[in-house]
Amino acid sequence: MKEQLPSYPLRMPLDLRQKLETSALAGGRSLNAEIIARLQASFESNTHLTVSKETIESLLSDQEQRIKNQIQIDLQKLLNSLQP
Repeated sequence: MKEQLPSYPLRMPLDLRQKLETSALAGGRSLNAEIIARLQASFESNTHLTVSKETIESLLSDQEQRIKNQIQIDLQKLLNSLQP
């Protein structure tokens, strides 16, 4: 006989449950098996957690420079529009 694992009631938004049910049906799994598979996969591939601080700082710096450049362009356009 299969070992009975303790149950855990899980509340989730209805739209998330519907997505999980759709995915479970497409994969030929039960809703529970789908949730377990997705949770296990999230622990096996922690690649989304490996972004370094330096990478984040570099991306933020690049974005900051783009914003500054756009502000300069917009200000110049505004000044030009105000000239007679």
